[in-house]
Amino acid sequence: MRRIAAATVVLILLACKAVEPPYTIPAGYEAYRFAPLLLNYDFIDTTTGTNTHYVWAADPLYLGLNCLALSPRTSPDTTGQFVFVRNGLNQGLMAQYINGVLGDSVIASFFAPLPPGTKGNYAVTSTGRLNLFWADGTQSRYFDPTAVIRLLGDTIFSDVDLRDNGDSVRAQWNVRWLRNPC
Repeated sequence: MRRIAAATVVLILLACKAVEPPYTIPAGYEAYRFAPLLLNYDFIDTTTGTNTHYVWAADPLYLGLNCLALSPRTSPDTTGQFVFVRNGLNQGLMAQYINGVLGDSVIASFFAPLPPGTKGNYAVTSTGRLNLFWADGTQSRYFDPTAVIRLLGDTIFSDVDLRDNGDSVRAQWNVRWLRNPC
């Protein structure tokens, strides 16, 4: 319990120090906001028998904001431009389950060391697959080129299964963005 309290204090202090420039989403774009409580991350290492599952803790809440916004489109138009904006730390407390047993909570950042980028073009297939063609940045994790990203209704789903060492080490992310003002 002390570790959770200490982590909460650290997150609050970091949030107070975070100063980010304002972000801009062009008028008319459909904004989809990251839903941290819907994120799941699994790290599986079959060489050690370790299966670690992480979920965002509901308290304290996620600090920061990131949005994927798509330019307006009308049927049958399925292409356009997008922007990706973020503000704040994009960190929070994650509950860690090791082989199904709740362990320590950890402070986690949503982004890899290099941010994914800020803009590009997109195309949506007839099955809802959302293909993002980034103009800048480094795509990894949730935006890895192997990720399956879908646009269904008011939700963008990003599911990725990365493998290493002959598939003995796996990292799986399931990320959701909900249509919501940013």
